[in-house]
Amino acid sequence: MLDPEDGNALGVVGQDELVRAYTNRPPTTVDQLPSSDLTAADVMHEGVPQAPANIPLTAAVQFMQDQHLRVLFLMHHAGGIEYPAASLSYNHILRHLAARDEAELSDLGIRAERQTPLETFIQKRDAAQRKSDKRIN
Repeated sequence: MLDPEDGNALGVVGQDELVRAYTNRPPTTVDQLPSSDLTAADVMHEGVPQAPANIPLTAAVQFMQDQHLRVLFLMHHAGGIEYPAASLSYNHILRHLAARDEAELSDLGIRAERQTPLETFIQKRDAAQRKSDKRIN
């Protein structure tokens, strides 16, 4: 969640916070979401768990364990501004441990192969058009 006055991060809403929001407030009906009246500020973990981007992986993992964190934001400093450059999660760590080779991790990191936003848009547009054409025919 961002501070509306200066845009700085005030906290994080992660899996734990969402699960707590839903389990602490049972629904009154099947169709009603238990936290429909809650805001991010109501359920967020205050503060942003962070570390420098050049922290060794083993140190980052130990910090996450010590602080009971599932996600750690790796911070970058430029022009007097600090911002999250990346995040490290338990999912990333588990994938790294289970990987047989570097190819299985090629979708992670700054060098990951990604479609451009325009390519993604065109792909989704074309898929929607094909789906629409099937319904018409």
